Amino acid sequence: ERIDEEKRIAEEARLAEETRKEEEARLAEEARLAEEARIAEEKAILDAKTMTNPAVGVISSYFGPRDLWGYYDYHIGMDIAGSGDIVSVLKGVVIDSRYAGSYGNMVLVDHGIIDGKSVKTRYAHLYSSNVAVGTVLEKGQVLGIMGTTGNSSGVHLHFEVIINDQVVDPITYVNY
Repeated sequence: ERIDEEKRIAEEARLAEETRKEEEARLAEEARLAEEARIAEEKAILDAKTMTNPAVGVISSYFGPRDLWGYYDYHIGMDIAGSGDIVSVLKGVVIDSRYAGSYGNMVLVDHGIIDGKSVKTRYAHLYSSNVAVGTVLEKGQVLGIMGTTGNSSGVHLHFEVIINDQVVDPITYVNY
């Protein structure tokens, strides 16, 4: 009987150790999965804040004061000379898409609230746009083609970043 009792105690100790190791492995796996989820969430948040370039090309006019054919002008955007597709720099909803005088064919996208600030972007002088008001755009989705409509001296994109309804220098948000 004593030997049976010792075997039972040894078996219980072995099972308890096995259970402890299984629980330790389960907790470690939960921690690993939680860390992966945290990293993925941080990446998604950063991706939602980080603008992609709206077009392929070179900057032909920066934000701020400039001499425009002998006249002083304060440029409230950034001009990108090139050709081809224009894409949304972030996920957003088209809130304006029309011919808009000096802007020519223009698209205005509302990206919502990011870090407590309202963020919008404007794309102007498009040859054409393929989006209507209410269209939900993904980051990098084509919204039009670069052109020279409106008050334009050549094919380019006029790009604006609007934070809390104030136009700001786009160069701090894109990577040219």
